[in-house]
Amino acid sequence: MQVTQNPIAIEFLARLNHATAVSIDFGPMLPHSWTLSDWTGEPFNEVVRIAWRGDDHEFSMTFTETAIERGRFDNDGRFFVYDSEGDLATINFYQAFSIVSSADTLN
Repeated sequence: MQVTQNPIAIEFLARLNHATAVSIDFGPMLPHSWTLSDWTGEPFNEVVRIAWRGDDHEFSMTFTETAIERGRFDNDGRFFVYDSEGDLATINFYQAFSIVSSADTLN
């Protein structure tokens, strides 16, 4: 498997690997709704697929290596990228943590 040397793609993949959920275009949080394929160095290789269900329909977006490399982060950490059909998507990354109580905080 070839790994990209593009810093934007490296950051995108790192955030995706650390995320527990994403949202597309400010929609609902989608926990672990993505699949990754090998990065091959082929421009049109669809390396990321995000899929979800809503309103009794299945939805998905796929992103090629070239699109990810050309994507951009804003100052709030959102990633702007074109999907394989040419539609612009805004991806937000989230991490969820369990909130646990301890005996000390209950007293």
